[in-house]
Amino acid sequence: MKTLVLGVLLAVALQGCSLVRSVTGSNVDHERFALAREAASLELRHRGALQLSERLTRGRDPFDADIVLQLQDDVILRMLQQLQGREGWIDRETRYVIDSLHGDLHPGSAFVALHLLVRNEDYGVDVHLVMDCEIAFLPEGENLIVEFEPYNVSPDVSAGGVLSVANSLIEDVIRVKLGTLREQFPPMKLPLRIDDAVTLDGSHTVVRGTPNLDIVSPRRLVQYRMRIADVLLFDRHALIAVDLQKVEAK
Repeated sequence: MKTLVLGVLLAVALQGCSLVRSVTGSNVDHERFALAREAASLELRHRGALQLSERLTRGRDPFDADIVLQLQDDVILRMLQQLQGREGWIDRETRYVIDSLHGDLHPGSAFVALHLLVRNEDYGVDVHLVMDCEIAFLPEGENLIVEFEPYNVSPDVSAGGVLSVANSLIEDVIRVKLGTLREQFPPMKLPLRIDDAVTLDGSHTVVRGTPNLDIVSPRRLVQYRMRIADVLLFDRHALIAVDLQKVEAK
């Protein structure tokens, strides 16, 4: 009888990441694998929810901002889809391509799972890996900066199991080179493309009485500059607090 050993959330030295892997055999226990990934994300979601509660009770009310935008999760995830197909090298022997990705938003936290096809020329094998990342949205002027923090890397069981011959490659990628993976995914800049000017139509009003009034309001161009003040994450949507920095009419 084959023995299947599943290392659940095996701590590694770099980035506090974990590895769930099959030591022998060609298949992974899908149920235990899913539970291991869920345990890792639940801890981060719990931490994010506590931080969000603290910000809402002690921080600035987001609705005190001049403008509050609500972005649904599908809008944000479509922005992240530009990562699909990106290629890179973990080292001189190990190449990867982002085959697909998906993510979700929760109160106080956001996650994206990158499905990587990793090719190592030294071993001569292709391995499907899933790199789970927590993502942070940081305001920078009129842009959102998205930072990726890998917290779990594991075999992609949806790709048909993991061959035992690939175990050494998986272990090598996680234990030795995981620290460089974060460098392969530098922060992304997501411009919100907020218009910086609006035209106000002119008007002409005549009031007959005592006294008679003839009120003329010329057509004006109002220019303004905005700054993203804060980003709050909730279930399946994000609130973007925006402040007006400068308003002038010409």
